[in-house]
Amino acid sequence: MKKNILATLAFSQGVPMISHGDEVGRTQNGNNNAYCQDNDIGYMSWALDDRSRELVAFAREVFAITRKNPVFRRRRFFDGDPVSHHGMKDVSWIRPEGGEMGHDEWSNSKNHSLGMLIHGEAADDVDERGRPTRGRTLLLLMNAGIRARNFLLPPLPEIGHWQELVNTAQVPRKVFKGNAIGVAPHSLVLLCYVT
Repeated sequence: MKKNILATLAFSQGVPMISHGDEVGRTQNGNNNAYCQDNDIGYMSWALDDRSRELVAFAREVFAITRKNPVFRRRRFFDGDPVSHHGMKDVSWIRPEGGEMGHDEWSNSKNHSLGMLIHGEAADDVDERGRPTRGRTLLLLMNAGIRARNFLLPPLPEIGHWQELVNTAQVPRKVFKGNAIGVAPHSLVLLCYVT
């Protein structure tokens, strides 16, 4: 569960609101004014157990992905407009069957799975010379259901393959082959399209 929350925060648009110790579940016993507490509420012990070290490493990994890919650092919100000469949108919301989600899927309370396809040309950043930067095309698949869910991967016009970067249910595979992927219950998977 903590990995899902960290990954969702890292891959969301905007500034991630995370403070030291949040990645290992430091709660401060619900006190949001711990800065004025000179006791255990305000202290953070960095003597971490194996599980906490794993979460810190995972947090470093997902935020490194965010830093490396400009599509996660947009200054403006996505608007669903085409960004490539192939007509690919900056963001598309994908249903497990592989097509773009419609109004019915958004209003279906039984729908617990969705994907977010972000095209690599959706970055609105520029390099030091003012040229537009291009990121990697990414597909974030989320399954909040109690059963594993297969997702058909959306076809892309460029020739390439999907590489699994993050999988909160297991260690990710390096290269993914095929046109579908299983997403475990209560987990998310981030895929990168390599051309």
